[in-house]
Amino acid sequence: MIKSKPYFIFSLVFSGLICWFAWEPISALKPTAVQPISSVVATVSGILLGCVIGAVTLLISSDTNRLIRNMRLTGGLQKLIFNLNQTMLFLIATCAIFLAVLFIPKELTIFCVKAYSVVMALGVYTTTMSFLLFLYSWNKFKQVATNM
Repeated sequence: MIKSKPYFIFSLVFSGLICWFAWEPISALKPTAVQPISSVVATVSGILLGCVIGAVTLLISSDTNRLIRNMRLTGGLQKLIFNLNQTMLFLIATCAIFLAVLFIPKELTIFCVKAYSVVMALGVYTTTMSFLLFLYSWNKFKQVATNM
């Protein structure tokens, strides 16, 4: 969980609300519209995942930097890397969910609801959550990177 609990709780609630209000358009999507949307969201999440992996690699490999050494001593580096890892988890989940949507049979239903609509709603939740976490952790990383 992000070390800033109010922001994490805000992200959970906001993502849930977005998912709730997006259900009507998601359930009305035709099967032909699902593939382009899923592909784009999975691609963007993958690109952001690569940026976060690069940030973690940069932080871990900067042992000689005085700021990084001091952050390691005070525990700030561990918190930042934890936040970046959490962001990676949600970005990977977003990629996996939207890639799974591509392979769900279009006629499959769950309680009279199209299965791909349910999975896409979950994808909207993880996408919103991962983007909010990305904004938070990337802002923290940017503050560190500018002072390195």
